[in-house]
Amino acid sequence: MVVAPAPLTRLADQLTGHLLTPSDPEYVSCRLPFLAVGDERLPQAVVRAAGTADISAALAFARTHGLDVALRSGGHSFADRSSTTGLLLDLGALRELRRDGDLVTAGPGLRMHELRRQLAVDDRTVSCGWCPDVGLGGAVLGGGYGSLSRLYGLGSDHLVAAEVVLADGRILWCDAEREPELFWTLRGAGGGLLGAVTSFVLRTRPAVPATFFECRWPVRHAADIIGTWLSWAPEAPDEINAEVGLIGPYDPAEEPWVAVFGVSVGAGTAFLDRFAPEPEQVAIRDLPASVAAAVSYPELPEDLEVTGPPWGTSPGRRLARSEFFDATLTPAVVAALIGHLTTGRVTGQARELEFIPWGGAYGRVAPQATAFVHRRARFILKHTGYTIRRSTPDVRQETQRWVDRSWAITHPLGSGRIYPNYPEPGRSPLDAAYHGGNVDRVRRAVARYDPDAVFTA
Repeated sequence: MVVAPAPLTRLADQLTGHLLTPSDPEYVSCRLPFLAVGDERLPQAVVRAAGTADISAALAFARTHGLDVALRSGGHSFADRSSTTGLLLDLGALRELRRDGDLVTAGPGLRMHELRRQLAVDDRTVSCGWCPDVGLGGAVLGGGYGSLSRLYGLGSDHLVAAEVVLADGRILWCDAEREPELFWTLRGAGGGLLGAVTSFVLRTRPAVPATFFECRWPVRHAADIIGTWLSWAPEAPDEINAEVGLIGPYDPAEEPWVAVFGVSVGAGTAFLDRFAPEPEQVAIRDLPASVAAAVSYPELPEDLEVTGPPWGTSPGRRLARSEFFDATLTPAVVAALIGHLTTGRVTGQARELEFIPWGGAYGRVAPQATAFVHRRARFILKHTGYTIRRSTPDVRQETQRWVDRSWAITHPLGSGRIYPNYPEPGRSPLDAAYHGGNVDRVRRAVARYDPDAVFTA
């Protein structure tokens, strides 16, 4: 339904924040998410909310005029769920941060690098999210793993209370005693399922000195590096978070490489000696607690580099699929993965396989204690294809085919479960793949708090 200008003007008059339409100069800068997945979807209007009253007014307007609604904190939804052709509710301006002892109250639009830097002043931290530009809202609600999460747990495990605007405009505070089912579901079921979360109360943890590291090898060593990682990293001490990335750069003339990268807290880096042969590139940086708490891996200074696009910038498109694994991969499957990544590369397309260790603090919470059910896995494997902004439809289609085929190579050994913060386009956010044995309880909570499926349609 196309809404006439007059009702939009009346909505704008109700807002403390701003209403943007295609005729506004600022509309161009806010219409796109950080991550573009499919073809661009242009909202009829964008509400840049200044608080809960703006959100309630916007939801009432959408209900009256039959508009679809999308919520956006940072715009990093892998399934493009933060875009719509209806009314876009932009929560990015909700960036409050108040500290009270070991608790912090923060808004959904606060970026992870902002949160970390402000908490580091008091030598505190919240382990949630690797990417500095991710909005707090989406990261926490879908789990939110970070560099210290094997030590401290998921971002959703730090949540102690939240303020939520429901689809009918009601504003609720929830915690373990007030609206406990709402609170349970917010702790890991995924962003935007039940309403617009406008305030998060999180328990912070002590900042700790940490060693950040990255080692790189040519792709010919990838099978050995991945094999060593599979046999060690998921059971490594909680103080070690070591990932593996296999990268095929945008230029097919540039040789792919494999990297082991991550963070060690008080455990040194001698464990890197298990990876043979010696890496061609090594970057190691010891950081004091106040500095380590304030940075994300991709924004480390000087010699440390990062796989993938530079932080703060968006690729043209990022197409990804992932899966949790409860058991290891066979050498034959690893070889097939490597072969698939290294063959048929095209200009303007980058490929990445990312192995993310689980275990540690993730598994110290019972699967049914929160909505985040994925507590017993060994690792996540994420298959990602990137395209440049002006890529052709053929390149985008080939990139999606590469992602799908790469995922299919390992899927027979996978658990069938998906990390909620890596949602797939076209898959319902209430799919059992995201929620496992908790799926019925999640669905009941959604039916109770969003009976018209405003946020899950």
